[in-house]
Amino acid sequence: MRSDIVHNDPREEEEEIEDQFTVWEIDEDDDDAEEEVVYDEMPPLVGGGTDAEGLAISGWLPPSLPPSKKFFAYSTYVDKNGVIYVHEFRHEYTLEDLNYSLARHYERFELAQPAHWAADEPCVTYNPDKNKYYRSRILEVDAEKSECTVQYIDYGNIETHPFANLRKGTPMRHIPSLAYSCKLFSSRPIGGIWTAEAVNFIDGGMIDVECTIQIYNDIRSPLLAIDLYIDWTRMADVLPKCAFEFVHCSCQLRTRDLAHRIVCPSGWVH
Repeated sequence: MRSDIVHNDPREEEEEIEDQFTVWEIDEDDDDAEEEVVYDEMPPLVGGGTDAEGLAISGWLPPSLPPSKKFFAYSTYVDKNGVIYVHEFRHEYTLEDLNYSLARHYERFELAQPAHWAADEPCVTYNPDKNKYYRSRILEVDAEKSECTVQYIDYGNIETHPFANLRKGTPMRHIPSLAYSCKLFSSRPIGGIWTAEAVNFIDGGMIDVECTIQIYNDIRSPLLAIDLYIDWTRMADVLPKCAFEFVHCSCQLRTRDLAHRIVCPSGWVH
């Protein structure tokens, strides 16, 4: 995941549009009142579960729809199943402001008694090595080790943290999750099995870079079928043949032509 923020995108010369994601300031002296106004009306869409008393916990908002089927992005993570996470390039500024606002919100945080955590519960994770805060959801809880496996909802990263690094609450919940989940449409690992070697190829060549994303399926899909371009090069064309193969339509034609695969019902079977 990227550690430095890039502030200039020389390719982006489009008309200025007010960013729909306004990062609201959190009043240090009136946190409770702010939360009642900002958070209580938000639906439990991403993350959720119940607290120690069995009460429902509202989660983060899901990502907004991509602006179009082709957009500038920044890639941040690939998981063990080959799912690539990206966010719109313009949201680099939003991510920087998010971290600042979360840091202000928790600057007086003091760890009291060990907290109760549950799978799928939303939280905020503090990474002491980077001195940064990340909106997160809990994937697994290991009570014996007092640690949780969490996923950063704005980056996709999956990491394990001790309870001491986790914070209750969902500040900045009015901003939707920023990371899109994607899978490659034109290529796959040989045999369709994501080995550690295949994941490493993606991680080394496609992650932490500015890129262009081309979407082939419905933009409302929770998993976008994409091609990823870097400097106008389609990365599916340069993946090593020793580990990857092009995806062919599973119909009788067995073609890998994109125009055919997009319209053929069998073209989406990897």
